[in-house]
Amino acid sequence: MATLEETRDTLHRLISSETGLDAILAARPNWYGRLLTGLTLAIGDDPIVYLGAALEQSELGFTFRVGAFTPETIAIGEARGGAVGEASVSTKLQRRGDLVRLDISGGIPAFDPASYTEWPGKFRMKATYGSGLEVTIPSSVVDTAQKRASLDHILDGLRNDLKH
Repeated sequence: MATLEETRDTLHRLISSETGLDAILAARPNWYGRLLTGLTLAIGDDPIVYLGAALEQSELGFTFRVGAFTPETIAIGEARGGAVGEASVSTKLQRRGDLVRLDISGGIPAFDPASYTEWPGKFRMKATYGSGLEVTIPSSVVDTAQKRASLDHILDGLRNDLKH
């Protein structure tokens, strides 16, 4: 059983390892600390089976979103802020069993001999829950074998969620 401190540290390590986020989070912005606390409280001592994080920036501000799947729940943390000033932070916890639809897009053709070694290729999933929550997976670039394995694992889990 993990302590809250261990869950916090695991979350921070997983979020920081997402492509392009380590430099942004190195400054430890105040909103990130609040986001990490909310996710830690939502997850508790449950193991994290998949985590994705993404940052969207524009001249108007930013949105930082984290989705952390445990065996039975998904915790969504979001920070939104303007170009200057403080950000609003929210955390939601959703039962994975409430999944109503899984959309899969992308991939490479099944019968392309030149692509067999990389098949099925890069793909995206959109998980839609009964509450209206929609989660895009992966939320960032899949650029390591470990990230690819975790993506395959969560796809298996989401297919199973639809069966129950």
